[in-house]
Amino acid sequence: MSYDLKAVIAAAAALRAASRALPAARLASIGQGLSLMPMTDALFDTLTDGSGAGALGFRRLPGGFETTLADWSAGGPVAYVEAEYSPASPRRAAAAPSTASAAA
Repeated sequence: MSYDLKAVIAAAAALRAASRALPAARLASIGQGLSLMPMTDALFDTLTDGSGAGALGFRRLPGGFETTLADWSAGGPVAYVEAEYSPASPRRAAAAPSTASAAA
């Protein structure tokens, strides 16, 4: 069994407000007052500034999106997460905009 997750996670109200101007954004409640916004191809295309993806060690972080995440985090904690798993090659990464760190 394998999976692929690339998403923003934040408090439901904060993420709803932050994504209001993003027609491609889809939010899903994940409990505990949190929501997840998957990084779909359409959302990626809306958010990227064209400078290339992969900043901070991520494979699918839209170019320039770290600045947007930092702005969104003014209203509370925000995380961009990536997780890929297949029996042959597991990979995980996460970062909070205020620390700009990644772990693989």
